[in-house]
Amino acid sequence: AVSWIPLAMWSVGMVLCQTEQELLAGVTPALMVYILAAPWACYTSGIIAAVPLVLMGALHCLLFLPLPSENPDSNPFHVSLRRALRSFVKLLSDPISGYGESGDD
Repeated sequence: AVSWIPLAMWSVGMVLCQTEQELLAGVTPALMVYILAAPWACYTSGIIAAVPLVLMGALHCLLFLPLPSENPDSNPFHVSLRRALRSFVKLLSDPISGYGESGDD
């Protein structure tokens, strides 16, 4: 079980977030907590205990949808996700220089 003191401190920190970067930094650990805690709660206490965790994880994932549809760039969560995906695609598409370029093949 998770001690309530660190969880309360983390919750107060999430409520006090004021900038977009603080919100972006706070949502990722929240998603990780829900993703890791849901199977544990299901294993130890049954599926009913995991339902609130799954719902909260789904609600946090909704933050990353491109809403409002007329201006998705106004959503900082969607912009950060799109930036991370572009960076990952660029990493996969650009070969690493020097790797596999030896003439010994």
